Amino acid sequence: MIHSHLQRALAIGTRLGSLGAIQRIGTALLDRHPAAILLLDEHKSVVYANRGAEAFGSEMDGVRLSREGILLARKHDNDKLQVLIAGVLSVAAPPGTCGGVMRALRPSGKRAYGILVAPIASRYPALMTFRPAVCIVITDPEARASLPLDRLRGGFGLTEAEAMLAALLANGEDLRSAAARLGITYGTARARLSEIFQKTETRRQSELVRVLLTTLAMP
Repeated sequence: MIHSHLQRALAIGTRLGSLGAIQRIGTALLDRHPAAILLLDEHKSVVYANRGAEAFGSEMDGVRLSREGILLARKHDNDKLQVLIAGVLSVAAPPGTCGGVMRALRPSGKRAYGILVAPIASRYPALMTFRPAVCIVITDPEARASLPLDRLRGGFGLTEAEAMLAALLANGEDLRSAAARLGITYGTARARLSEIFQKTETRRQSELVRVLLTTLAMP
């Protein structure tokens, strides 16, 4: 999900010849990501939060961050989040099957957050200081008035309609609510999602969102 950012950090840091430079560049790239990014260690403790995550925590709109972890205000949402995190940390989970995407309601009544939970490899020098095991990305659909649809069309060959659906999914909408916002049937949305999967070379919605978040974050 943040693979492209770390690749850039490694390339630049290697030229500078300093592990410290690699780490600084890696965290700087994460800070530029428009979403909130949290890295958790094997004990579920928050070991890194980018600027977006710090802003989410200060707003306290249903998300509470502490050194001990991340909690959601609504019990049902929080239970689901903790299950996703536990799944990533489970040594018994088959590779590529852990993690997932969910939505979290907000006390303010604003549109729900989109939350992605994914494992993160430990081989990146840019992050080795944090020893992360879990990456959590929180997107706020209220935070962005518009998304770079032209980037989705140009990068993946999506049609205008497919790009609009993909952008809504990247902003945390589920497929049914995205269909309602676009004024199309759920069946039509599923058909478009199938085309998007083919063009982005993904197979699941969680995998698609990871690809889209990375694409939307690039300057």
